[in-house]
Amino acid sequence: MSKPSEGEQVSVLTLDDILAKDDLGEKEVNVPEWGGTVVIRGLGYGEFVSVRDKSIVNGEQDETIFGVGLLAAAFVNPVLNEEQAKALFNKSSAAVVRLTGEIVSLSGIGGQAFVDAEADFS
Repeated sequence: MSKPSEGEQVSVLTLDDILAKDDLGEKEVNVPEWGGTVVIRGLGYGEFVSVRDKSIVNGEQDETIFGVGLLAAAFVNPVLNEEQAKALFNKSSAAVVRLTGEIVSLSGIGGQAFVDAEADFS
């Protein structure tokens, strides 16, 4: 648990305080390959786990199903359904990889943060 900085006033949060906080964030991302920007949002932990779990086929994660679910869940403008998100797999790899990386970053689930969170919930 991190300690507050000297002189910093903090209070213990209630569940209502936590639930009222918009902590996922949105980001407008330039996609030069497509000639403009799109708006994406971070996913909550439960959303991410749901997308991941839906992508398990025969005990293995299907990267296409996972990527489609991630894009469909995180696109704000334009809003995408899963069929539309799958169509992006035929577009620039650089653009799609950059966007999925931004989604993971906004969600705080990439790298060691995700590994640590998975360990806590296992």
